[in-house]
Parts: sequence; structure tokens; C-alpha cells
Amino acid sequence: MGKPTTDSEVTGEQLCKSCGMCCRGVFHPRAILYDSADTAIAHRIGAQVIQDPGEEHPLFKLPCPAFAGLCSVFPNRPSVCQKHQCQLLYDLLQEAVALPEALQCVSDTRDLLDSLLPTLQQLAHDHITQRPEALLKKILDQLPKEEDRRAFKKKHSLLLLQYGLFLRARDSHFYPDTDA
Repeated sequence: MGKPTTDSEVTGEQLCKSCGMCCRGVFHPRAILYDSADTAIAHRIGAQVIQDPGEEHPLFKLPCPAFAGLCSVFPNRPSVCQKHQCQLLYDLLQEAVALPEALQCVSDTRDLLDSLLPTLQQLAHDHITQRPEALLKKILDQLPKEEDRRAFKKKHSLLLLQYGLFLRARDSHFYPDTDA
């Protein structure tokens, strides 16, 4: 993709760089490597490349090791990263939403994520996974008895409310028609 050439590409780059939730693995657990150039980039940045038997192309696990608050390889990132558009980015590029509003959506969603992620990670005994859904599933899988699950839900009702708000933000702004 190289350097942005249009105002909308510059604006899109601003949004992506302010967000990073895809890079962190918040919405997706892995990314597809479409060609050997992508695979070479993934190896160069230290990504864990895997070949899933059900997938045509190799994948790399997220979070991306090139992300430390900001993509360190943005101009030379894999094509999947260059081509990917969440609904918010799509809406921004189509001028259906203004940059300040889009940035506020990112900020609000990140605040929700930051308020619940540390607790989910602690309860799941997993400080690497960034996907709230995966962490909550892991927690509930550790509680096979229904009474244990009810007790968990009662004790952590605020956390579950924050989780619901996060899912609503994700589904409203980033991935409205998918399970992300």
C-alpha cells in the first residue's frame, strides 16, 4: 500500500493508528498471510506463523509482536493488515462518519476494554489473550457446575455489564454483521 496518497487514506491511517485493537488481537485471534511476502514480514517481526489444516494460507497469531501501542511496521505491514477494514474505518472512508466521531468511538471502546480486560485475564489466568470473549469462555469452562457459574455471575455482575457494553460497542461500530 505504501504511503497514503489521498486525504481519505491519511484519515484512515489516523484512525487505524489511534485504534490498534485488531493488532492487539481484541477482535480476531489470527491474521491470514496471503503470500510469501506476507509470510516473510511475519517472520521478520517475530510473529508466530502457523499452518492450520483447515486454512489454505498460513496464519499468524495475534496480538502482533510489531504492535507496542502503535504499529512499528505500518508502511510495510502484511497485506491482510493493509486491506482490512472494520465498519468504522469503512464508514470513515465513505464519509458516513467524521474523524472526530470515529476517534471518539475508538476511545470509548478502548476505555471499556481497558476496564474489563485485566480482570478477565486475571480470572482466566491468561495475561496474553486480548479477546474478551475467549477469556470469558475460558473462565466459564473452569466452572463446570451451574451453581459455580451463578455465583461467578453474581460476584462479577459489574464486570459482565462492562463486557456487554464492550460487545455492544464492537457490534455497533466495528463488526455489526459478524461475530468478529
